[in-house]
Amino acid sequence: MTDLEALVRLNLSGMVGSALLRRLLDAGPLDRVHKLGTRELERIPGIGPVTARAIVQAGEPGPELDRAARARIEILSCLSPEYPAALRGLYDHPLVLYRRGTLT
Repeated sequence: MTDLEALVRLNLSGMVGSALLRRLLDAGPLDRVHKLGTRELERIPGIGPVTARAIVQAGEPGPELDRAARARIEILSCLSPEYPAALRGLYDHPLVLYRRGTLT
């Protein structure tokens, strides 16, 4: 799973922002997060049963990526150098941005 796919999947959970992402990354690499079970996730500070369940049950990122591509919408990862610096500076910035066109 690519970093973008992993971030889209976490975004689909509706429970993970960048503050929690930092804790997940402290626990291991991003491409491993989707393999963790609820018990493993609950061991990470800040993740309780509801959040762990939402992460485990988050949908696969493929359909979301496909829909965006068909609509000519780019999904921009917070790890991308193109991610706006002003947003990256926020404590709990979005994991991904959906954009059509260019950022100015």
